Amino acid sequence: MAKDDGKPGDETLSAAFEQLKRDGAAWFSAEQDLLQARLRNGVRRVELAALLTVGALMVTVAAAITLANMLVHMLTPPFGPVLASLLVAIILLIAGALLIVWVKSLLHPKELSGRVRSHAKVIRSALNEPN
Repeated sequence: MAKDDGKPGDETLSAAFEQLKRDGAAWFSAEQDLLQARLRNGVRRVELAALLTVGALMVTVAAAITLANMLVHMLTPPFGPVLASLLVAIILLIAGALLIVWVKSLLHPKELSGRVRSHAKVIRSALNEPN
């Protein structure tokens, strides 16, 4: 079909395909820019979360040291400085050991190893399939 200006249909069809190609390239470029922006935003959020986590850990350690120091000062008059320090250290070691046991109870190595084995079987079977 020809346009009103008298050009044959092939030229308008090729022009339409060229316009479609330009639009597709523009759309692809816009999608790529959007994906990069989302990735940068995600990276910034992870960096901020890591920074806040490190800050929270530092404050927690400072609070634990202050608490331990206060307990030693409180227990010094009745027990003396050496025994008070030893008592606070033992209490902190027991608390740390209990936390480690609690964290280990949250992790189930049998379930993790089973998942790893099942994923490995899926990957191995996909690689061994004939093309």
